[in-house]
Amino acid sequence: MGPRQKFLEFPFVRLFRGRRRGRLVRHYFATSLVLIGGGLIISGLVELYFSYHDTRDHIALLQQEMASGAAFRIEQFILGIERGMRATAKSRDMAVEGLSPKYKFELERLLLISPSITELTAIDTDGIDRVQVARFKRTFPNKQDQTMHQRSSPAFQTALQGKTYFGPVYFVRGSEPYIGLAVAIEQLPRNVIGVLRAEVDLRYVGEVISAVKAGNSGYAYVVTRSGELIAHPDISLVLQRTRVADLDQVKSAFQSTQGARRPKPLVALNLEGQRVLSSSAAIPGLEWAVIVERPVSEAYESLYASLLRTSGLLLVGLGVALLASIYVARRVVRPLQTLRLGAQRIGAGDLDFRLAVKTGDEIELLAEEFNRMVEKLKTSYDTLERQVQNRTRELSALYDVTATASQSLEVKPVLQEVIKKISDIFHLDATRIFLFDGRGEELQLRAAFGFDSDGLVPQTFHRGQGMVGTVAETAEAMIFEDIQVDTRYQEWTHSEASKKIGYRFFAVFPIKSKGRCLGCIVCNGRQPRRLTGEEIRLIESMTEQLGVAIDNINLFEELKEKTAQLQTANIELGEANRHKSQFLANVSHELRTPLNAIIGSTDNVLDRIAGELNEKQARYLARVQTNAEHLNLLIEDLLDLSVIEAGKMDIKAKNVFLASLVIEVAESLRPVAEKKPVDLEIGSMDANLTAWADRDRIVQVLNNLIGNAVKFTPPQGKVTVAAQRNGNGWVQVSVTDTGPGIPPEEADKIFDEFYQIPQAVRPKIKGMGLGLTIAKKLLEMHGGKIWVQSEPGKGSIFFFTLPAGEVVGVASREHSGFSVQKERD
Repeated sequence: MGPRQKFLEFPFVRLFRGRRRGRLVRHYFATSLVLIGGGLIISGLVELYFSYHDTRDHIALLQQEMASGAAFRIEQFILGIERGMRATAKSRDMAVEGLSPKYKFELERLLLISPSITELTAIDTDGIDRVQVARFKRTFPNKQDQTMHQRSSPAFQTALQGKTYFGPVYFVRGSEPYIGLAVAIEQLPRNVIGVLRAEVDLRYVGEVISAVKAGNSGYAYVVTRSGELIAHPDISLVLQRTRVADLDQVKSAFQSTQGARRPKPLVALNLEGQRVLSSSAAIPGLEWAVIVERPVSEAYESLYASLLRTSGLLLVGLGVALLASIYVARRVVRPLQTLRLGAQRIGAGDLDFRLAVKTGDEIELLAEEFNRMVEKLKTSYDTLERQVQNRTRELSALYDVTATASQSLEVKPVLQEVIKKISDIFHLDATRIFLFDGRGEELQLRAAFGFDSDGLVPQTFHRGQGMVGTVAETAEAMIFEDIQVDTRYQEWTHSEASKKIGYRFFAVFPIKSKGRCLGCIVCNGRQPRRLTGEEIRLIESMTEQLGVAIDNINLFEELKEKTAQLQTANIELGEANRHKSQFLANVSHELRTPLNAIIGSTDNVLDRIAGELNEKQARYLARVQTNAEHLNLLIEDLLDLSVIEAGKMDIKAKNVFLASLVIEVAESLRPVAEKKPVDLEIGSMDANLTAWADRDRIVQVLNNLIGNAVKFTPPQGKVTVAAQRNGNGWVQVSVTDTGPGIPPEEADKIFDEFYQIPQAVRPKIKGMGLGLTIAKKLLEMHGGKIWVQSEPGKGSIFFFTLPAGEVVGVASREHSGFSVQKERD
């Protein structure tokens, strides 16, 4: 695959080569339908909801006031009779005459002023009737009169104690409701000489109830606690002594909280089985209740009207959405289709093609910016091809050296030149080659580059001895990213030579030829390192080529043919990896300028500098701006990665207050978390906790980890950031989320370049999979490390460590272009 084909596989180009997912007009109409129609439906439902509750509460309050007013008038009616009786029971004649026949005049006068009283009886303290007047002759049966005379009756006993007795409702002639009242007769204050008993006709209560009108067909009625009707607009129900104790509204009337000013409205069935909205008011002293009812269909007439209005607005909104879609199709979609077709041609490799969009608006400006970006890409591509050619010539020199071995019997100078080239290409600090002796039992050091502690390094190994002997015997490579922390290294060797010298990276590759292992090449680095798959394949290819060269010291003719074949194959395999970093740096740099121009132009258009926009155009351009900014962030990541891999990243370390730094980054991301919404918390940490680090680089790491946690945590979830000491000389930061978690088999892969967890395992989030890779490399440059603990369905915890104070070994080292410098606080 040549450089041009690889360029065409770049993610930005593939973006324009993807299959069409549907017409924009149809999508826009669906979006308009959802947004406009959904908004109208939601607003209508909200209006109906509040209108329903407001109407119900208003009607309930109105009915409650009606019921309370009627209850008040009825109560005042009964209390008025009571006051008249008390005034009569304390007349001035009573003080002189007592219960004499003359008292009859007072009773007759009370009958005159209180039409509802049908009979009055004055009873002495012995329970004997002394004076009796009646509006009608013998209105009540003798049994009632005899009961009243009994001294043990409740009315008699209550009145003698100076209290007013309000009797239960009873019915005369089986249909007319009456109530009995009794008060004490006092000759002098607190000198009770008898009881005044009155029988009261409750027809006046019916007159009060008849005057209560709730709407067009609402009504009120009075009921006792036992469920008997006292008054009702339909007098036949009272005369028939209809019992209503089983009605829900009657039960509620006597169960409601005393003194409640605004009870909840009750929807129930009335005697005719009709649904009514009911309110009630109790008359506590009489054990009565006034109930006001209104048919539900009448009460909610305004709701039905609101429903019709909302339906009409919804239809209008759908029509507006259709018209807007047609307008966008004619004004916006056609130029965008031209942009898409042009992008496909450019993505197919035609970098000489230019878009011709003449709309006279912002889309034309966008096309012009796109053409300028393609011009920059073409220039970048031409530059890249020249650099590829230069690097190819440089790499060919290595194969020229190995090819020389086929023409020379002096293998040591050739090996020395080979390992020097390998060290330069892969930025290794030290490289050694061990070859088997003539017997094939002992490995001898034949070439070394970069070692300055020869006394610590063994010169020979037996087959199977240590890692060098084991690799030579098994012909399988061994790679240790960091021998300082990798426990496998201790299991394979008891030698501390590499650690004492200060090496972190350690790898042994077999040198093979024709299925036989001729020896090993040992690679060392002072920085931890993870070899990519392409780098491993390239080294293995080089060792095979070297093995062929060594083997062909005695097979001169065969070496020529094999070397030529391997030279061609290895050049093709090594091109992508050798030029990846430089390609990413150049392309990222060249993309940033046109992208910034696009973003700036889009900002100006959205700020109405070029003229007014309608809502649809603004939304479309906002989407372009969002995608361009996202692409700019991806380019920043690519540029950071290329700078790190090129060894040009500087770490300026100083003492940093870690707690304040964590809080600062978390607060900057809080608006993003609240918008989702996700609860972003700061865990407990020591305010004086310090780390020896480059502040800007750690901000970059925290932004990545906290931002990822917020993105992958579902709404209503939580993200917690904490920091603490981790042993002597280290601090540890943790970012905990309640997201979907990471499967164990994916935990080690997420730090690889461009790796993303499959969408079936974790929701797809925009990005190229570089954030964690960059964070890992930055932390390793500080001497720290990063790892993750996670369980699917239970969230994840990302940890990383930093030195707690200045570390001399880290602060002073410079390796492969990386530098960590001490910065004054």
